[in-house]
Amino acid sequence: MNDVVCAAAWNRLSLLPSQKLSPCCAYSNPIDPNSVVLRDALSFDMHEKIRLQMMSGIKPTGCSTCFRRENNGLSSKRNRLNEKGIPNDVELKYLEIAVGTPCNLDCVMCSSAYSSSWVKREKALRRKVHDQYQISDRLVDEFCEIIREKKLNVELIGGEPFFNKASYKIIDAMIESGHSHDLSVTSNCTIVDQNIIEKLETLNTNVVASIDAVGDLYEYIRGTKWDAVENNLYDLARSNINTLMIYPTVTIYNVFSLDAVVDLFLRLRDMRPEGKKTEIKINVSSFPEYTCISSMPENVRAKVTDKSIMVSSALSNMPYTDSSCAVSWTSKMNDMRGVKAWDIVTGK
Repeated sequence: MNDVVCAAAWNRLSLLPSQKLSPCCAYSNPIDPNSVVLRDALSFDMHEKIRLQMMSGIKPTGCSTCFRRENNGLSSKRNRLNEKGIPNDVELKYLEIAVGTPCNLDCVMCSSAYSSSWVKREKALRRKVHDQYQISDRLVDEFCEIIREKKLNVELIGGEPFFNKASYKIIDAMIESGHSHDLSVTSNCTIVDQNIIEKLETLNTNVVASIDAVGDLYEYIRGTKWDAVENNLYDLARSNINTLMIYPTVTIYNVFSLDAVVDLFLRLRDMRPEGKKTEIKINVSSFPEYTCISSMPENVRAKVTDKSIMVSSALSNMPYTDSSCAVSWTSKMNDMRGVKAWDIVTGK
């Protein structure tokens, strides 16, 4: 049974960037939040059906993303959620809230499905522009009420959470409740000031910093200035937040430059107050294909095996996908950034 079970079906409710409800952000068959009472959502058909399937050893179709990643030797959301064990009872303990698509960056591996900054870019590239979403005031109020009542732990994702006023209302509700909540925020760390840090220090906070590279390569991938982000990371490292996690997404652009991210992690670790944690976890991206390392031909893959042990095992399980889309996309990104990715990587 444990081969297919996921804790999310027992204790977690997730609001996706599309503003649909699911057990977690990786689940592919979400429902309309207006169809359930949020505080009782785990007792409704979606969660109950998933639990019954998992207890029978059946892989729910909506969970295919996690099982596909695991089959390819990659870590999945299911793996991470199960690290704390499988609950024995059904009780809502965790809210994962995507506050919407508003975001201040246009990262090269992203799209308007997750970032409002990509809307103009995609129009210019004549690509599909996805609908944009913002969590409603009604849902924010309902979540805040449930957080106070049930002493829930919260994970904020986006878009960019710190670019969205709803995040601050949710964080304030956690602080005002007086409970010892766990808060996790996945952030690009471009919008960090002392006021934000003081709020985060009030809770048991884990900041998951989406940092894929440093210097010029970071600026190419994320589309913003590195120096400001680096300073924000130093401020977070010196703060009293519980955990600062560096979470690089591995793509064709940074697969040969991860040593620099590890060096950054070590510098940040040295700055942390005693008893405060610093972690690094590698996310080997499997989507979109045109930025995924699966698009690299065999002669390039061999170099990854030699120089980047952290991702070589995952790469060995990835079937080759056509590299022509990656080349075409990179050409467009080079034009968008005004510099060639290869020149940055090779130092030309």
